Amino acid sequence: MGIITIDNGYNLFWLGRYSERVMTTLDEFVIHFDRMLDMDPAAYLDFLEKLALPNIYIDSEDFFRRYLSDPDNPDSIFKQS
Repeated sequence: MGIITIDNGYNLFWLGRYSERVMTTLDEFVIHFDRMLDMDPAAYLDFLEKLALPNIYIDSEDFFRRYLSDPDNPDSIFKQS
């Protein structure tokens, strides 16, 4: 096994940190998505509060559409490259 350079170690650290952030966000999203589908359409408000995101959405359908795939929404999961 080779030696890991300082730069590679630094990059691996940040890759792990961002991967963990993505997984945590997705876990929260799935929990709130299920709540919204099953019993509470306004559960997305709790999700936004936990992530300290502004509520720019009209309702739960608007949240789904714009949070998941709106390239003009800076908080959207979708990022056009």
